[in-house]
Amino acid sequence: MDKPFRIGDRIQLDSVDGTVETIGLRSTRVRNLDGHLITVPNKTMGNATITNVTRRPNIKTVMNIGITYDTPTEKVKRALQILQEVYKEHPKTFDCLIGFNKFADSALNIQVVHWWNSTDNNEYLAGLQEMNLAVKERFDKEGINFAFPSQTVYLKQDSDWRVDGPREGIQT
Repeated sequence: MDKPFRIGDRIQLDSVDGTVETIGLRSTRVRNLDGHLITVPNKTMGNATITNVTRRPNIKTVMNIGITYDTPTEKVKRALQILQEVYKEHPKTFDCLIGFNKFADSALNIQVVHWWNSTDNNEYLAGLQEMNLAVKERFDKEGINFAFPSQTVYLKQDSDWRVDGPREGIQT
């Protein structure tokens, strides 16, 4: 009765994520993302929380971009400026939030929350790739380095040992 979805809509419920192919009196058939046809009893549909992905107004992306800890403050500011120019100024951007939000374990983290002003997934993926490549190119030109997970290990030297062996009077 409510018609929360139509044939052709991509929906998500419980463990089902796919495109609605048929809506019958007793069941609804959904083609999942792996290509399998799943039959869901309408009784289950009536009691489920259904997300209609197709009817979203735009596509939201959350990215965490890490830059190295040795990046000078001025270059961090420049990185923020570049991200603003690339993501906010793209013609398909609906909205965008960008900020240096934390000192992470291995990086200075800049969070980008971007809303793509369309629901066409192919167009979105192509546009996101275009913007990401522009960021990579501009960071490379500016000498801003992306961080990757790393650890620094500090070794404590035992004061009873020397490089050439144990000190006199110490049993080994």
